[in-house]
Amino acid sequence: MSLGGYHPVVVRQVVIQVFSSSELDEEALIDSVLDAAGSLEDARRANGAVEASEKGCLCRYIVEKIGRFLVLTSNISALERRHLPIDAGHRVMAFDVSESFSALTGSDLLTTFTVCIHPTERNEDEEVIVNRFIERTQTTWNGVGKIGHCYITFSHPNTREDLKFDRVVLIQPVGDIQDVEKGMANTLENVKQIAASISELYRVYSKHVGIFSVLESGEAEISTKIEDFLWRLLKPEPVDYTQLESWLSYVMERDSTTSAILSSLMTSHVEAREAFSELEIVLSTLNEDRMGSHPTVMEWEVLHSERVVWAFKRAIARAEGLKGRLEAVMEEIRTYLSLQQQKLSLEEQKASRDQLTRLVRLQETLHKLEIIIVAVYILEMGRIVFETVAHEHIGVLSVTFIPVALLLSVVINRELSKGH
Repeated sequence: MSLGGYHPVVVRQVVIQVFSSSELDEEALIDSVLDAAGSLEDARRANGAVEASEKGCLCRYIVEKIGRFLVLTSNISALERRHLPIDAGHRVMAFDVSESFSALTGSDLLTTFTVCIHPTERNEDEEVIVNRFIERTQTTWNGVGKIGHCYITFSHPNTREDLKFDRVVLIQPVGDIQDVEKGMANTLENVKQIAASISELYRVYSKHVGIFSVLESGEAEISTKIEDFLWRLLKPEPVDYTQLESWLSYVMERDSTTSAILSSLMTSHVEAREAFSELEIVLSTLNEDRMGSHPTVMEWEVLHSERVVWAFKRAIARAEGLKGRLEAVMEEIRTYLSLQQQKLSLEEQKASRDQLTRLVRLQETLHKLEIIIVAVYILEMGRIVFETVAHEHIGVLSVTFIPVALLLSVVINRELSKGH
């Protein structure tokens, strides 16, 4: 099919940048953009936006609020191809006011969508356009589809991050000029909504980037410590109480930290799922047509964005596993402590019994000594009597009196014991 009604289309790039929300109103935001674009030629307010020019290119800045975010759309156009890169992977940096805008509004840049709109020349056949468009998209695995009068593809910029939130979007309009303009406007609005939804995913994810790395390094450290604890507990040599208390303190501290991390991850996992569900709703409104065997933009975006939700699920599983191991080791240490205390208690009881036996034996010895002492005392009293009564027979009488003295001593000790 020939597109004979086509007119030359201006070369355009649209840069959609999403910032964290600010309390500023629309007028204040436009003033911020005007200040940020002040270094460009002929920066001015025009119809609720800011326009500026630079080296044959014109840029129109529009600021709006979508949900909780500020969205800055920089619509850059040129009448000649040489003023703009044809590749969607490049941005016209001269018009990038994101850093100044962020400083002026106190907002953080979350995501950037670089949209390149390729012109369609007069009398081009639609089949040629489609084939050329598919050739451009084959360098990277991405989502390709047709929305209204526009062929569109989503891909990632060439960065090293595992999870990428910025997007490169290539749009090829086809059809009547009036239909193209209307379709382009609708498609760009859809891309803005997608950018806002992905920014919500990034907002949730970015809060936990540090926690993900801490969890990974902490898991390795704790695993090493746990193996050392268990190995030493299995040895025949007992572990002293100071060391056990140190281990228990370490495990309890790590368990408390892991519990706090787990609680935070579970809360953010719910937020990530909600953000992902909102993104799916936005993508479902695209009414996208499939192009051959390529995955659609919706399929590609769902696949990549769902990785954020899975990142939280994996982190939660790891945190739960780590917490379970810490609690198991904590129980092992407590059990070991309990056994050591029981062993010490048994040793103390045995020592008490031995001491009691020695005391009983000592008491028996003292009792016998008391009998002997009393018997000696009685024998001495008898000798005194014998010396007075029968002096010449004192030796015989003393020897004969010894059993009597012992017997009297035993009787006296028993009577005294009964009294006590």
